[in-house]
Amino acid sequence: MKILHLPKWYPHRYDDQDGDFIERHVAAIAAAAGPAAQVAVVFATVARGPLARLIEEEIDRTGPVPTWRYYYRARPTGWGP
Repeated sequence: MKILHLPKWYPHRYDDQDGDFIERHVAAIAAAAGPAAQVAVVFATVARGPLARLIEEEIDRTGPVPTWRYYYRARPTGWGP
């Protein structure tokens, strides 16, 4: 079984408490499913500071659930709404 989580809230570089309950929920699912399941998280949010590129990626495979975090600029161009 493959489970992909796409949360709106998840701990990230600007706030490690944002979506902490979701991180714990995902870890519980991975533990309950056992090795027969592949569980992963993909999270994207607007950057709260300057970025060197349009999109930055962080990959964390150290925990029980592999996590990809993406940070993007609020306005990729100089044009307003």
